[in-house]
Amino acid sequence: MKAVLVFTPPANPTYTPLGIATLAEYIRHWEPGVQIETLDLNIATWHLLADSSERGRACRDFMQGRAGDFFDRARYVAHQQAVAEIAEHLSGTLDLCREYLEGSSPTGTLKDLLDHWAGLILRHDPDLIGLSVMYPRQVLVSLALAKYVSTIATGFRGAGRRIVVGGATISALNPDEILRACPFVDAVAAGEGETALRMFCRGEPFERIGGLSYRSGGRIVTNRKPDTLSLSGIPLPSFDGVDLTAYFNPTPVVSVIFSRGCMWRKCRFCAHNFSYSGYRKRAVVLFADHLARLNAAKGIRHFYFADQYVDADDMKRLADEIIACRL
Repeated sequence: MKAVLVFTPPANPTYTPLGIATLAEYIRHWEPGVQIETLDLNIATWHLLADSSERGRACRDFMQGRAGDFFDRARYVAHQQAVAEIAEHLSGTLDLCREYLEGSSPTGTLKDLLDHWAGLILRHDPDLIGLSVMYPRQVLVSLALAKYVSTIATGFRGAGRRIVVGGATISALNPDEILRACPFVDAVAAGEGETALRMFCRGEPFERIGGLSYRSGGRIVTNRKPDTLSLSGIPLPSFDGVDLTAYFNPTPVVSVIFSRGCMWRKCRFCAHNFSYSGYRKRAVVLFADHLARLNAAKGIRHFYFADQYVDADDMKRLADEIIACRL
């Protein structure tokens, strides 16, 4: 089995995708015979667009700390125009993706981007493509990409290969609507993805994969959610194979998560109630040790905590351990 987990644009070029890094680490740990790769199409696209202009290249060099003092406020503000232009370019593709999904043929900029993205995915010759949709703005791009890959990859569908969408935003949407509108998507995976991905990689039938929505016998079926996994069985990501120098940061920054879910869990507007099971947290000492190992192995000193909830006592213990580790 060969699988590729894909993080699509648009997203911030400073963000290292935590979801696909965590899922890949989990599969490498529990299913070592599976060839699994992660692919950040978002940062690849930021580089593609930055390369198209002198101002874009200068902006990237500055943001990555290679040209001038990153902490010079005036210079930082001056380069934000180039960042805004690239972001606007990406935003402009969303309407084009919608038109393509509604039946038009991709042309111009969108066709070029789809060709670029599909080429990066298909060079891995995957049996499974998992599209990670963290933000609402990624939905149209992910679905357009799924359609394009299934269209251009000769024999992709017939060879029993699968395209699955999942992630925080997908978990908050109606899977029936996605599957009815997008025949090129084989399944929708809601909630935490470790169990579903492992079963995909083991070739388990769809009906046995918890939290999965799929077509069967002319109707759409949604399986019950899987049992909640203990975080002790989910290894923290090492970010091996991730080029941390590719991101628009002057020094490596990675996302980390100490806990999953929210102890409060009463805000009806919060999409994370759909994507996470009950509240769980890691042992403070073990988590701080993970940060120390990332620092020793990759020189990382800047960590973005992506938790939905950390209580005051845990935050204090984390701070004490981080200080003790001299991070």
